[in-house]
Amino acid sequence: MIRGAGALVIFFMLLLVIFAGVAVGTAYMAPARLFIPQERMLGVLRGGVVNETENSVLGDCGGSPPLAVPRNERVVQFADGSSLVIVVYNTPVLCTP
Repeated sequence: MIRGAGALVIFFMLLLVIFAGVAVGTAYMAPARLFIPQERMLGVLRGGVVNETENSVLGDCGGSPPLAVPRNERVVQFADGSSLVIVVYNTPVLCTP
């Protein structure tokens, strides 16, 4: 019986490692999309999602060398009048004249 319990613990640890890898991969590839399940759960508590918008914005150039910081802004409006704003900053890019 101890042997079966040890195998079960190892199996759950393996599942945990696989899930963590998937979560890290998702966060790396599309960080703004990572928040969608949380938005849906909040929508259930707040009467539903009324409107969603997503904008990609490139910040102003500044510094030496001139760099701009792109960001994704996601705004979710709920039926009770509240809203959720998620901003994800990306790596700086060189400005082109």
